[in-house]
Amino acid sequence: MPESLPRRAAIAKILNIPLLLLGVSPLVGQNTSAGTLELLESLAHTTSNAMIIYERMLALCWETCYTSSFQRAAADVAFCVEELEQAADNVQSLQRQQINYMLCRFYQLAGIIARDRMDFTQALYNGTKAVDLALELDNAELIAAALEHRSGTYARRRRYDLALTDIQRALPYADRSRDILRGNVYLVAAEKYTRTGLHDSQTEKTVMAFLDTAGRIVRKGKLENDGSFLKLNVASLHIEQAKLLACFQHFDAAHNSFAIAHKHLGPDLLSWKANIYLEEAEAFLQEGELDGSCERALKALRIVRTLQSRSREERIQQLHHQYKSKDPNNALVCALGQRLGPCRVKPLI
Repeated sequence: MPESLPRRAAIAKILNIPLLLLGVSPLVGQNTSAGTLELLESLAHTTSNAMIIYERMLALCWETCYTSSFQRAAADVAFCVEELEQAADNVQSLQRQQINYMLCRFYQLAGIIARDRMDFTQALYNGTKAVDLALELDNAELIAAALEHRSGTYARRRRYDLALTDIQRALPYADRSRDILRGNVYLVAAEKYTRTGLHDSQTEKTVMAFLDTAGRIVRKGKLENDGSFLKLNVASLHIEQAKLLACFQHFDAAHNSFAIAHKHLGPDLLSWKANIYLEEAEAFLQEGELDGSCERALKALRIVRTLQSRSREERIQQLHHQYKSKDPNNALVCALGQRLGPCRVKPLI
C-alpha cells in the first residue's frame, strides 16, 4: 500500500480508479500536488514501476473479493485487463513478458468474477487466456493456478470431465510450486475426484491422499506468500475436508470439521462464511436432515445477498427446489421460498 494519502490519490488518478478503493477521501485527491502526480506519471511509464502499481491493484481486488464481493472488484479488474492488453501490444519482448505475467494473473481473477455472476462464456474465455499465457511463459506456478481456476469454471458448467482433466494437468506443476498454491491445487483435486460419480473405496483412498497432502502443508505452518492470493489455513482445510467426508457419508466427522472451520474463520471473510453455510446445507441434506439443511441455507442467503453472488444464490435456489420435493409444507422451507422470491434459476432436477 502506498506510504501517504497524496501518493495513493495520485496512483488512483493514474489508474483512473475510485479514490475510496485505495482508502483515500475524495477531498485528498483534490489536494494532490502537481509535483507528486508528475513524478508518479513518469514512474508509471516505466514497466517495472507500472508492474508494482498493478501488483498492488491486484492485491486490493483480491482483498475486495474475500472481504466484500467479487462483483465490487469487477470494474477495476476489467480496467486493468484492458490496460495491460493494450500495453502488451506496444512493447518489446522482455517488457511483454513482464506485462503478460501480470495480465495472466488478472485474467485468472477476471474469470473467477465472471463465474460468480454466472457468465460462464466470459469465465471460460478469461480462464483459457490465462492458461495460454501461463503456458507461453512456461511458469509452473502460473500454469498450476490458471488450470486450477479454469477447472472450477468447468465444474460450475457441470463439465466434470474437463474439470478433472484440468486439475490433473495442474498437479505436476503444483508440485513445482510454493506451498499455498500447491496445497490449494491438491484440495481442488480431491474435490474434483468426488465429481466422477465413483464413491468406491479406491476413489476415497485417492481423495484422502490428496487431502492429507494439503493437511501436511497447513500443519507445517509459516506459509510463504506466493503471489497467487489464494488462502490456505486451518479454516480452508477443514471446509474442504468436511465436504469430502460428507461425500463419503462420514457425517459425524464432517460436522466436526465444519465446527473447526467456523472456529478458525476470520470475521472479515464473508465469502468463506457463505461457503461454509452452503456446504453445511449440502451435507445436512445428504444426511436427510432437512431442517438443519434449510437453516444453513437461510443463513447463507443473508450473506449471499450482501455479496451479490448470482452463482451462490443459484445454489440456494437448487437446494430449495430439493426441499420442496421432500416436504413442501415445512415451515423453514416456506420461509426460504419467501425470501428467495420467484425462482429465477432453472432447477437441476
